[in-house]
Amino acid sequence: MPWAKKICGIYVIRTPRGSRYVGSSHHILSRWAGHRRNLGSGKHHSPRLQAAYNKYGGALIFEIIEECSRDKLTEREQFWMNALGAKLNSNPNARNFWQCPEY
Repeated sequence: MPWAKKICGIYVIRTPRGSRYVGSSHHILSRWAGHRRNLGSGKHHSPRLQAAYNKYGGALIFEIIEECSRDKLTEREQFWMNALGAKLNSNPNARNFWQCPEY
């Protein structure tokens, strides 16, 4: 089962035109499944990413850009948000809710 492999780190969701959403998780593959589920149901927490999904649908590109330890997730997410100009994130500040196993 491919979702069983736990990869902790930073990921980007990119549109064909290059707009980006940057996120982090202690279990990226599972988090992507959550993004896809929320986007598909029209209930994603980021209105900007939801609008991009509504426009591009399955053409969104999911990529892991860095693996890191759980304690570095928020720091590294902020670095990549700044470096890549993450215009699809609703908040310009990284707030990692997904680094804790309870989420």
